[in-house]
Amino acid sequence: MLDKKIKELGDRFLGFENRDGFKVVKALIPLNWKVLSEINDKFEIGFVRDKVNPTITNFIGSTECEYSDVIDLIIKTIRTNTEIELKQLLLNEKIKELVSLFEKNSLDKLERITFSFDKKVKKLSNKANEPTPEISNEIEEIENNDIKN
Repeated sequence: MLDKKIKELGDRFLGFENRDGFKVVKALIPLNWKVLSEINDKFEIGFVRDKVNPTITNFIGSTECEYSDVIDLIIKTIRTNTEIELKQLLLNEKIKELVSLFEKNSLDKLERITFSFDKKVKKLSNKANEPTPEISNEIEEIENNDIKN
């Protein structure tokens, strides 16, 4: 089980230490990432950035903690920050799409733009500057309503 978790960390995993019963797991975490801590009724896990190389983060679990608990927190830190980065990329892509919409459409059309989530969400297009199906549908609906009116 521990081997599987270490494999999930990949190249970010740097090693284990035991400092007077405290479980220490070293991992590479980018400086711009938020590093998570955990406190619960069983144990506490904190972190300290290395003074020489601050991308090396020492996750330190209390004596009641297991190495797997510390690794779980590192995995959670990686997943949380990866999701934040992907959301930022998606936001940037959507901003570009909106800028394009605003350049190409009249104010009357733009005032009717709405945002909603469908139960069936299509993946983003990988082609540069091509609107996603959701935005394309919104444009078509606006244009169709203009034709009818």
